[in-house]
Amino acid sequence: MQYSDELERWEQHIWATMPAPAAGMLLVANPFMQDPNFRRTVVLLVLHAEEEGTLGFVLNRPLDARVNEVVGTLGGFSAPLLQGGPVELDTLHFVHRMGTAVPGACPVTPEIAWAGDFDWLSLQAALGQLPEDDFRFFLGYSGWAAGQLAAEQQQRSWLVCPASPFLVFNTTPEDIWVQAIRHMGGKVAHMVHFPEDPSQN
Repeated sequence: MQYSDELERWEQHIWATMPAPAAGMLLVANPFMQDPNFRRTVVLLVLHAEEEGTLGFVLNRPLDARVNEVVGTLGGFSAPLLQGGPVELDTLHFVHRMGTAVPGACPVTPEIAWAGDFDWLSLQAALGQLPEDDFRFFLGYSGWAAGQLAAEQQQRSWLVCPASPFLVFNTTPEDIWVQAIRHMGGKVAHMVHFPEDPSQN
């Protein structure tokens, strides 16, 4: 069956009630998105301003490396690395749920923070004081210029939902796209069954 008028009306209802992107929200790729950088991805937004643009990190593009293999000062801290997006792949970023316990951290939600003092992080790693499950490390990031994400929303590229610590820190990269859609519930939850090619629907 082709991508029918009935499905189009159903999707219109979903997008009409979709929350707006903001820091602390997740962008969840439309099942039919074909952009290879973002196909079936989930992106945690840490900055969003209509006049300045948007910055976030892909949560489900694991790399075959550990953070201490890339950053020697993190010693035995062997948290996995993720590709945060297609921009500046030679830069390291991190989000965590330690809040202001990390000096210089930027709160994203009450339970999720972004960045912080890297020297402090290195010292705590050397002391064995960093809980790996409380951190996510990324090479590169995802960025949108002013107005770019709004244009993609007009094209129905992204579902949007609040980020939860469970999805960000306790869900495997292999499962997070499905779990994020199920987390939204209602009619959106049925999208986990959609094929990547709409002509196969």
